[in-house]
Amino acid sequence: MAQLRRRDLEEVAYAPLLLDDGWEISTPEAEGLDPVLAARLFYYAEEVETIEALLVIVNGRLVAEGYFNGGGPSQSTKVQSVPKRYVYALVGTVLEEGYIERLHQRMMDFFPEFEEQIADPRKGRITIRHLLQMRAGFP
Repeated sequence: MAQLRRRDLEEVAYAPLLLDDGWEISTPEAEGLDPVLAARLFYYAEEVETIEALLVIVNGRLVAEGYFNGGGPSQSTKVQSVPKRYVYALVGTVLEEGYIERLHQRMMDFFPEFEEQIADPRKGRITIRHLLQMRAGFP
């Protein structure tokens, strides 16, 4: 990659589009995000052939938005593993905060009211780790 200059960053456009899509709009500065870092993110994102859209949401507000490689706000995009990444991040947070003791905890520990409805004893042994790894044994 070429040497990135401050002038290059000043030319990077990442302001959110003013669409009536339910997002509250803000700026990186107002939400405590360094605008230079936002500009760098969008500068480098433009060079990646597989990125079609990039949105930055901070404190529930849309602070940066950009489209690349033919992408656009109304274009559907396959997200495949993106939801799994959010789940992993959330599980890490609840582990850190003590809501889950360990990944080897049984799923039924969280839903004891359904324990008697489970006919297959293998289902009762499914752990959080099994679910995260998609190895619970079910299609």
